[in-house]
Amino acid sequence: MRALAAVPMTPGITTKCCKACEHTQNTFDLCSCLLLVVTFAVKLINIHLSGTLGYWLCIILISESLLWASVNGAQISLMSATIERYLKMVHHKATWSKKLLHKWINSGH
Repeated sequence: MRALAAVPMTPGITTKCCKACEHTQNTFDLCSCLLLVVTFAVKLINIHLSGTLGYWLCIILISESLLWASVNGAQISLMSATIERYLKMVHHKATWSKKLLHKWINSGH
């Protein structure tokens, strides 16, 4: 499903934002996948955590906080691309949308 998020909905409405969102989305997805593998590999190894390094490994990897930060970032990126595409498709002629959207989003016309 996320692979379809990187594809523009219509060929005429591809903006610079879509390309930037696609790159950001791919980066978040890659980080999420890598962190998922590393986090559960560390949990499966079941190493004894002690000292400063053990403390930081526990906070960052075992608590899954970094993993969920990456997953949430990917979801926010996907929602922002969806909202941007909706505004470009449905309200592309409205003057209020041009005021609300940034200059780099409207440069696709």
